[in-house]
Amino acid sequence: MGCHFVGWAYLSLAEQAAWLQAIGSVLAIFVAIVLAEWGRRRDQRTRAMESARRGRSVALVVLPEVVRWKDGLKKLSDAISEHGLQHALADDQNLWGSLPFGVPIDVSEKIDGLPDLGAGGTSLQNAIYLSHSLRSREQEIMSKLRGADKDAVHSNALIERYTSDICRLDELVSKALDQLESLFQASAAQSDRECNELGSGNNTNKACKTFSFARHMGL
Repeated sequence: MGCHFVGWAYLSLAEQAAWLQAIGSVLAIFVAIVLAEWGRRRDQRTRAMESARRGRSVALVVLPEVVRWKDGLKKLSDAISEHGLQHALADDQNLWGSLPFGVPIDVSEKIDGLPDLGAGGTSLQNAIYLSHSLRSREQEIMSKLRGADKDAVHSNALIERYTSDICRLDELVSKALDQLESLFQASAAQSDRECNELGSGNNTNKACKTFSFARHMGL
């Protein structure tokens, strides 16, 4: 039996109503899917923006401490590279008591907020873990440096690994600092994009950039 097209006018009112109901149901399902997806993406964007704002707020607190942490590690790493671990420590008798292995207080207090820092937070978490590891081996290494261990090969291996971990900690903190600074650079760039439509070189544009940057910073 062949198939043939039946015009809408040839359908009974009941059939037309059934078709309209079926089409309406399909459209309703499609609209519901679209709205649900739109809502999901909107919520994702909102959560991402809130997380970014929280991250920048945390970064404002920890950034100065991370800078000081990096400076201390850089000083120690340079001394180790030039003189070796034992001589680097001997150059400054107070250095061992103030080695920059301890996690800065402001960083420790904001540790729950590190995930909001994105890649910078991950680098800081890795740095904190390595810092604790260095502190836990501190006394053992001091004993090796004083020559208390007669197994020179074993002592040298431990000292070499410890030295390598110090350099790695320096790299992690430097990387975290760069990533934290990039949060603010991204905010400034976004502010510029949002205000470019107002034109350049006028007070309205400057005010817009100031307000927009503050909004992105979560201030």
